[in-house]
Amino acid sequence: MEEVEVKFLDIDKKAVIAKLEALGAEKVFEGEIIPSFFDYPGDPLRAKDQILRLRKKGDETELAFKQKKNYPEAKVAEETELNVDDFEIMKKILLKLGMVEVVRHPKHRISYRLDGAQYEIDEYDGIPAYIEIETSSIETLKKAVEKIGFHMKDSKPWSGRQLLRHYKKD
Repeated sequence: MEEVEVKFLDIDKKAVIAKLEALGAEKVFEGEIIPSFFDYPGDPLRAKDQILRLRKKGDETELAFKQKKNYPEAKVAEETELNVDDFEIMKKILLKLGMVEVVRHPKHRISYRLDGAQYEIDEYDGIPAYIEIETSSIETLKKAVEKIGFHMKDSKPWSGRQLLRHYKKD
């Protein structure tokens, strides 16, 4: 599945939540996210714009492989994802395959869904709240951004790593 997303930094979290709820968005998650990224020594996946992420999201664990695509307007990636039963066991498997955990930054997330878009309000320790808007196409993304009163010109097509680097937290 293709994911298309942008971030908006330093948001007014309460105002954004109020806007989403006024539009009838469905709250689908609130809780801690523990994303762990893996690569082989020397970062060969990263060199090919590929990502392997093991993520604990509440009681669920997901393993995702992403292949980034180059688009100037948004972060776009082909994503293949599956649920796994146990975060720690999957992590052990990846480590036994010779991979290393290259990044692990827990965050708090509130997720809403509205008209084919996912709105993720995230907070890391020491970083102001931001929103990530994710859809399956650039056209849907632009509509989702406008729907909550934001403008594409103010968006960041950044990865999580770029966000952390921006705030000097990497």
